[in-house]
Amino acid sequence: MSYIIEQKINGRIYLYEVESYWDKTKKQARQKRTYIGPKNKKNKSKIKQKKSFIINKNYGNIFLLENISKKLGVTNILKIVFPNLYNDILALAYYDIMEASPLYLFPYWHDEQYLINAKKLHSSAISNLCEDLGRSQAQRLDFICKWIEHLKPINGVYYDITSISSYSTNIDFIEWGYNRDKEHLPQLNYGITFCQNNLLPIYYNIYPGSIVDVKTLKNCI
Repeated sequence: MSYIIEQKINGRIYLYEVESYWDKTKKQARQKRTYIGPKNKKNKSKIKQKKSFIINKNYGNIFLLENISKKLGVTNILKIVFPNLYNDILALAYYDIMEASPLYLFPYWHDEQYLINAKKLHSSAISNLCEDLGRSQAQRLDFICKWIEHLKPINGVYYDITSISSYSTNIDFIEWGYNRDKEHLPQLNYGITFCQNNLLPIYYNIYPGSIVDVKTLKNCI
C-alpha cells in the first residue's frame, strides 16, 4: 500500500510516495520513500494516479510505549509539570527508544507514526525545546521530586557514576579527571540513582569532570 505525503523544506513543498513493507531482519513494519518532485501542476497527475485514500501509519509500537508510560506514571507527572510540552517530550522519547537516531530526523519518523497530539517538530523547534528544558531547572527538579514520591523507593537504592568524554570547549562542566574509558580527553561525570523495589531510575545529576566519586555520592545523598 502506498500514499503521498508532503514535506516542507526551506519554504517549498516536496512530494514523496511512501510504501509500507515488512522488514524480515528487524521483524517490524517499515516504510520506503520515493521522491516525486516539488508540488506543482506537473506532478498533479502523478498524485491522482498514486495517492491512496487509506493512510497506513505505525501504531503498535506507539500504543505499547504510551501504555508503558501511563502505567509507570510518567505521562501524568509530565502533564502536571510540563502541561504545554508533555506530548512533544513523550513523542521525542518514543522516537529515541524506537530509532536511536539523530533528532533532526524526527519529522520524517513522525510522518509514519500514529501520533495525534504531538507536533511535527523540525530541527530548530527541537533545539528550542531542548534549550527550554535545559533552562527549566526548577521544573526538572519538580518532576524528579514527584517521580520519587510516586515510586516510594523504601527498600533501597543503588548509585553509580560514569564519565562522558568531550571535545567541547564551551561547557563549564567539561574538566580533566579520571577517565573511565581511558581516553585522553576532558569529561563530565554523570551520576544516576536506581530504585531497588521497582527496578527504575529515580534521580540523575551531572558533575564537573574533575570531581571524584566520593564527593558526588555525598552530594547525591
